[in-house]
Amino acid sequence: MEILQPDSWAEALEAKAAHPEAKPIAGGTDVMVELNFDHIRPPEILDLTRIRELTEWAPENGRLRIGAGVPYTRLIAELGDRLPGLAIALAGFCAGASGSRPFAPTLLGGGNARSSSAVGLSRSSV
Repeated sequence: MEILQPDSWAEALEAKAAHPEAKPIAGGTDVMVELNFDHIRPPEILDLTRIRELTEWAPENGRLRIGAGVPYTRLIAELGDRLPGLAIALAGFCAGASGSRPFAPTLLGGGNARSSSAVGLSRSSV
């Protein structure tokens, strides 16, 4: 299995176009479970962790753009005053992931929001 590691969003799109079967990964919770249980075996993994735009949030055209790679705890800390409902929901989700789950502070919103998944978590507040 080849690991593709683009450094920009443009490079990621080019890599995906050149390797349409590549499986995108950032946090990896869902993808790693699928790999471990042999549910998927893509020829390439498209590692998105180097793409700056996915780890940032910013106001854009009267809206708030949140990158899929922004950790939940960072969203709570930096946007809790602007989006209290989101902060409360994320805090509940992180609490459901804590305890014996040391990775809870690093959970990324993109994958779990996409799949509505709490894979690997002891309980979920979703």
